[in-house]
Amino acid sequence: MELAIEEARKSSNEDDRVHPKVGIVIVKNDEIVGLAHRGETGPGDHAEFGALEKKLKDFSLVGATVYTTLEPCTTRHSPKLPCADRLIDRRVKQVIIGMLDPNPDICGRGQQCLREAGIATSLFEEDLMAQVEEMNRDFKRAHRTNVGVSNLLPSCPDQLALPSKFSRFAIRISPRPLDGLHWCGLHLFK
Repeated sequence: MELAIEEARKSSNEDDRVHPKVGIVIVKNDEIVGLAHRGETGPGDHAEFGALEKKLKDFSLVGATVYTTLEPCTTRHSPKLPCADRLIDRRVKQVIIGMLDPNPDICGRGQQCLREAGIATSLFEEDLMAQVEEMNRDFKRAHRTNVGVSNLLPSCPDQLALPSKFSRFAIRISPRPLDGLHWCGLHLFK
């Protein structure tokens, strides 16, 4: 996990927008078989793409464990493949994630996609997650305005009323996942 964080610190931006610092370490049979970071193999290249498609293209990763500082993406513009799909295609056994992607279009979906494909997922230890989140503070901040009502109404109570059509439900605003999988920001419950 620490090695993935070290690798992430080497990440480079391809333009003046805020991009995440992402590092990846791939371990198979208790040996490190690959390392990569964002932008290493080309401008804008995701760490997973660099490791899986450029560095280890012809290497079998069946049963490997992947340590990545950011949840694998689930959306890319064609013809690029999402990183979660690349990991599934390479039949890795486990993916250990440093932080969920704060982008609301991806947040929790990468982890869910992997789990649905039978790939075990877990998160870094809490102190290492804090390091990853601090390293990506600006990236998180760039997406903050898009992550749930709690950011639009910072002083709102932790439960809000819904229109009468949904009156049997309440909304709980949460900065942490209720089920350990998804950071949704909003949770409906009866």
